[in-house]
Amino acid sequence: EENETPVAGIREGAWLLIENGAVTLKGKTGARIFRRGQAPVEVTPGAEISKLVEGPDAS
Repeated sequence: EENETPVAGIREGAWLLIENGAVTLKGKTGARIFRRGQAPVEVTPGAEISKLVEGPDAS
């Protein structure tokens, strides 16, 4: 069963900085964001990904 909550597959050497409501991918490697019913999205370091990882209950 698929979940509606987005999943961030963070590669070794990457981390998420959560600051002032913004989520930014940091580090030297990237990540892949998985959302139900959509193609995975590749993300590079420095990207602000708040909208990509927002859950179904976000307002």
